[in-house]
Amino acid sequence: MKAFKKFELPHIRLVVLLLINILLTLFVIVRKDPARSLEEMKAWWPENFSMVQELYSSDTYKKQQKDSISQFLGSIKWNNPEQNKPEVDEPTPNQWPDQAMIDKLNTIKKDWYIHWDENAQITILEYSEVVCPFCKRQSQQWTIDQIIEKYQGKVNSIFRQFPLVNLHPTAPMASEWAECAGELWWSEKYYEYLTKAFSLADVNTDTIKQLAKDIWLKTAKFNECLDSGKFKAKVDAQLQEGQGFGVSWTPGNVIVNSINWQYVLVAWAYPVEKFVEEIDKMLAAQ
Repeated sequence: MKAFKKFELPHIRLVVLLLINILLTLFVIVRKDPARSLEEMKAWWPENFSMVQELYSSDTYKKQQKDSISQFLGSIKWNNPEQNKPEVDEPTPNQWPDQAMIDKLNTIKKDWYIHWDENAQITILEYSEVVCPFCKRQSQQWTIDQIIEKYQGKVNSIFRQFPLVNLHPTAPMASEWAECAGELWWSEKYYEYLTKAFSLADVNTDTIKQLAKDIWLKTAKFNECLDSGKFKAKVDAQLQEGQGFGVSWTPGNVIVNSINWQYVLVAWAYPVEKFVEEIDKMLAAQ
């Protein structure tokens, strides 16, 4: 009898858990569409689901997860629990930048292509690239423009190049070409180029050169710029700049308050309402 009792509780619990797991698996198999719909809901929009699957299976994502786990494990002190406490207080992420970050934000606002009123209190730094499907959605749904229109002079934006070469091999090339367009005709053609490039089904040398003709860029100078590679370093600098704000994937939208230089990162392609929520917090804090 004692032997039976020793077997009873732990082993019956294990059997019950296994049965529950089997039933859940059968449910997913039989009810495949509802299960998929749940995952699609987690991905914000149903059409994003396949994009998320591609992202999670990419080498870039796997490496990022591996590095994060290694960093976490390396930070653990096993011998003394008190050693787990941080030696200094960590700054609140994406909130109150130090002077070096303030200088960087100020430089970006002064030196780059500003979309709409340059004196606006709130600036959205849009770290993006024209090949990324999430970035295409943000552009084609006019998310940033809707926000700018809503706030009537209080918000502007600056598009920053953030090509993910491991996912989109032609993205760095397209980013350099955007800088060429900006060099020739400043903000007007920079943003016109980006709008047209986001609509391209395939981004390559031929389609970009045709795009340049369509928006009346000076063909000879534009092609010369394309072939020179003169903006590679500039694009690389913008990529590192975005990473400094915590951007890992595109689009990464850094919302900056020019009054106190507080900023927040809105990662990926959210609806307008998410931006409005963060911007209203910043304006109300004055």
